[in-house]
Amino acid sequence: MAQQPPRTDEEAERLKARGRFNTARRLGEAWELGPLAVFLCSDASSYVTGESIAIDGGGLAGGIAPTGFAPVFEGASTNA
Repeated sequence: MAQQPPRTDEEAERLKARGRFNTARRLGEAWELGPLAVFLCSDASSYVTGESIAIDGGGLAGGIAPTGFAPVFEGASTNA
């Protein structure tokens, strides 16, 4: 599970603002990670290895990239 709390108040505010753009239209709550933890600790996940499972309210599916992500487009000019 990949969950990192915000390091600064500014980052916390930025994350809250981004929450309205994901499919769920809100940030996730800590308790929503529990079912994944239970699954990963159970025998049902015995074939799951080396995964980082996104619990992001549909952010990645809806085109919202993780905080700090900067796409690189091949052939794009770097001049501003």
